[in-house]
Amino acid sequence: MTSGKNGGRARVRRAAAVVFLALALAAAGANAQVGRRPQVSADSARHVADLFFRAVADEKWEAAAAFVDTIAIKRKVAQHVSNARSSMPVFLTIEELMQRDPNMPREVAEYQLKQHREQMKNFNPAQFISFEFAGVNTIRELQALSARDATARYLQALDSRWMMRKQVVESGCASAGMVPLPAPIHRILGATLGSDSVAYVLHEDEGFDSVSDADLMFEPMVMRLRLGPQGWRIVPSRSMLSRSNSFMTGVTCDSTQKKVR
Repeated sequence: MTSGKNGGRARVRRAAAVVFLALALAAAGANAQVGRRPQVSADSARHVADLFFRAVADEKWEAAAAFVDTIAIKRKVAQHVSNARSSMPVFLTIEELMQRDPNMPREVAEYQLKQHREQMKNFNPAQFISFEFAGVNTIRELQALSARDATARYLQALDSRWMMRKQVVESGCASAGMVPLPAPIHRILGATLGSDSVAYVLHEDEGFDSVSDADLMFEPMVMRLRLGPQGWRIVPSRSMLSRSNSFMTGVTCDSTQKKVR
């Protein structure tokens, strides 16, 4: 009888030991996962920049957005929404208008109010959003985007090929979607660490090699990256894909290419 009790206790102890060991291993694995940090080196930051530029060249905007710090884009979206709301027109009533100027005849107040409403019909507080977020035309559309999607649209709007196609469409050319444009190529010159969590990548547009050093007017561009839980992420800026994001061109097409309206 005693032997049976002892055997039962032994089995319980063994089972408890197995459970404890399993929990300890799981905890150790979790701690190792939490404590694991991405590789902190200039080469790892350079690799991220290289993958980013490759995705941009292929116009894979969602893939490119994966290498960008979306927190900064979230702030930009919030600022656009706030600015649009604050710029919404305020319409006074006829009584309020006449209170401001008691000598104003009611007919004049009615006319001014009517004129103001006509002028505001085409007012769009989000009219410049499409230049900063490709394909986004309203505040509601911007708010509906996830952080990753908003970042992808932001990058696309910085691309000179998208700007060119947009101008072709606005010109009324029928072959707007078939414009062959070369992919931009960024040459990485070097990378360095600013700290344990900040890196800088020096890069240049291909095409400046043919210019002599004496005539070179432009300095290389600098891309900043921050280290987070997911690794290096590029800090977005208006000049991340071109020197000043200034792209000017004129697009015309002959009458045979014009869309029939």
